[in-house]
Amino acid sequence: MQRGQPNPEFETDDFRHWQREFSQQQKVVDSQRPSPPREPVRRIVLIGKTGHGRSASGNTILGCTRREDWKFKVTTGVTSGLQQCEKHETVRFGKRLVVIDTPGLFDTNSDCTETEIGRCVCLSQPGPHVFLLVIGINTRYTTEEKETIEHFERMFGEMVKPYTIVLFTGMDELEYGGETLEERLSRDEQFRNLVQKFGNKYHGINNRRHDDEQVRKLVDKIEDVLNDNEGHFYTNNMYETASIELHREIENILREKLPDIIDREQRCRSAAEIDNLWCEEVKATVEKATCIVATILRNKGFISICALLGAGAALCAAGPAVAAIAAGAGVGAGVAFGYKKYYKK
Repeated sequence: MQRGQPNPEFETDDFRHWQREFSQQQKVVDSQRPSPPREPVRRIVLIGKTGHGRSASGNTILGCTRREDWKFKVTTGVTSGLQQCEKHETVRFGKRLVVIDTPGLFDTNSDCTETEIGRCVCLSQPGPHVFLLVIGINTRYTTEEKETIEHFERMFGEMVKPYTIVLFTGMDELEYGGETLEERLSRDEQFRNLVQKFGNKYHGINNRRHDDEQVRKLVDKIEDVLNDNEGHFYTNNMYETASIELHREIENILREKLPDIIDREQRCRSAAEIDNLWCEEVKATVEKATCIVATILRNKGFISICALLGAGAALCAAGPAVAAIAAGAGVGAGVAFGYKKYYKK
């Protein structure tokens, strides 16, 4: 994959230099404090209309079998229970699965919806390994469904197709009728054309039956996507811009906070308290920066024109902004320590 042309407006060269500098510091940190081996990360973005089982599928992938354990709120009807993008993760089948759920992003064209698309980009930094395009197998494939798919392609460009799996929900009803997914596709030309558009990559899921095997098969198909794409994850200039803007916002916010953090650090009674302090500050900073950059992406027009942008290779994930986002809600002491080393040098 070829890297897109850098845009001087976003100080790409400065960002590269900053990443290299932090990377060297992080090597020192890693050598000083041993860390347990980490499972390979697979970033998964759920895309689809409200009412098609998107959030329920996220819970199934995460292994949340009981209602009280659900990470993503599930509602019935046509009104989305999710107003903002959310990210949760778990370790299953030897992989760290990072799942990003989105609102019904294509239900409306409001500014709020487009900002949430920006949040999806930020939360899935440095880029998703796969998009799961969720659609109910028992749904009539109407003009509205077709427009939803076309909107998805316009948003993320032609290059999104190799990274997309069509995830059919409602398999419980199909199985009750004694029909397999392949049989349904063979007699439904519109669904058959849909999966062909995305390279015949599809999977069926029963969100009422929480067995490991259906999720294991999905994870295997995600691995196939990764192999087909030679280990690359999806990215375009929107993702590169988000990385640079996130670095900038996080740096600005943390530099403003630094005097207060150092003052509080001096009152800590142990190294563990210091690590916890930095972890909490990093998490709060990343969340604030994510919201800011989501709005920046929308205001710069990336949401509406991203289909025109060339696909670029991924930025190195050495920068702490990217590292913190990849870590999600579980930002670890190692990342926080890297921040501390950088900002207190």
